[in-house]
Amino acid sequence: MKQYRTYNGNAPYLFVSYAHKDAERVLPFIEELDRNNYRLWYDAGINVGANWPEVVASHLLNSSKVIFFISRSFLNSQNCIREVNYAVAERKEMLCVLIDDAKLPEDLSMQLSTVKKIAMSSLSETAAKIKEESGPSFIGDGVEGYEAIDRKDASMNIWRIVSIIFASLFLISAIFIFGYFNNWFSFAGVDTVNTSDVSGKEVEITQFKDNVSRNVLLKAYDGSSLYFCGSYMVSDPEAIRYKEKEWYVADNKVESSEFGDLEIITGKEKIEYLALVNENISDASELSKMKQLIYLDLSGNPLDDLSFLKDLSELQILKLIDVKVSDFSAIEDLKDLKYLYISYDMLEEVLDHIDTSKVDIVVKK
Repeated sequence: MKQYRTYNGNAPYLFVSYAHKDAERVLPFIEELDRNNYRLWYDAGINVGANWPEVVASHLLNSSKVIFFISRSFLNSQNCIREVNYAVAERKEMLCVLIDDAKLPEDLSMQLSTVKKIAMSSLSETAAKIKEESGPSFIGDGVEGYEAIDRKDASMNIWRIVSIIFASLFLISAIFIFGYFNNWFSFAGVDTVNTSDVSGKEVEITQFKDNVSRNVLLKAYDGSSLYFCGSYMVSDPEAIRYKEKEWYVADNKVESSEFGDLEIITGKEKIEYLALVNENISDASELSKMKQLIYLDLSGNPLDDLSFLKDLSELQILKLIDVKVSDFSAIEDLKDLKYLYISYDMLEEVLDHIDTSKVDIVVKK
């Protein structure tokens, strides 16, 4: 198993500066120098949790010579440029190994104008030139001051840590998802029951405890009908009732909900029957994309603009009980409309835009 060493003793040593993106090209030279017992230090010698800038600055300051492996990646690294500036400021002896054809910018070219530069060729030739330029004063006994860095083990340890983290996250996610859909959490999930509505008809009622649950269902939904009232979804719209200015699902009084993003459903072309009752929707313009709608119930919402209805030419049943609309002119464009449900206080205004010989108006007090 190959090992790379860094030097942390008091004898003269080489400081190696390179861009991490060039590691595959630079590490063979570090290995070659290390194999010949050259005393050198590079960033593998930084312990986990250490103050990185302080450690680098300290070792660069105490080094006797700095070797820069210059490349396009090197010139794009702020850390590498800082190391050049620091070495120049401290009047360090320097050597540049040119990895590729990167052109030094003018300021860096001026700072390194007197520094010896060698072009990288083969490993043996380039290593020989580095050794020649560095000289024997950096060769030690290979024992005192040398610290082994097992690169393979370090990599394995990193992957082991990453694997443990991902395994833990997966386990936590699995537990949460299982608990979520099995109602372990009082603040999230769904409750579904089968009951009878006021007429005795069996209906399935699902209560969503949070919008995430509802959005998960909506994104996967592939049916033709959706009936919502507040935080409830029902299998039959007749289970949604308006009584004494309150909304009910079967016998359950329903508080206003926040439906959220209408775009979740507007792209579903199979939906022809839609109820979004008591959902605090003030802008329903997104629904203009659902040109296939036959049934639409927007009762109990603070709507004040019905202009989107002009695009719903297939609409046959429209429910607008307990809304804030004052202009019903858009209803005139609904040529196939057969039934219109409204509150009593809307009747006079609606009659100006409806042909009662073609449309049955159902009034709720």
